[in-house]
Amino acid sequence: MLEEEFSILDGLFSTLSGVVFLGLFILFYFLPAWIAREKDHMNKKRIFWSNLFLGMTGGGWFVCLIWSLSPSE
Repeated sequence: MLEEEFSILDGLFSTLSGVVFLGLFILFYFLPAWIAREKDHMNKKRIFWSNLFLGMTGGGWFVCLIWSLSPSE
């Protein structure tokens, strides 16, 4: 009986930690797009779409981050 309760808690903890990890990953992944939106960057839509499709590569994500931090004219 006690072993069954630990099994349920272990599954719940595993699920919750997975959800937290996924949420933090999404926040970090879209950081360049979020920065561009907050700065009201003139290319915020382009930064978002570039971040969405090229962010999975480390270089694409880094380029989007630098682009979002650049001054908007």
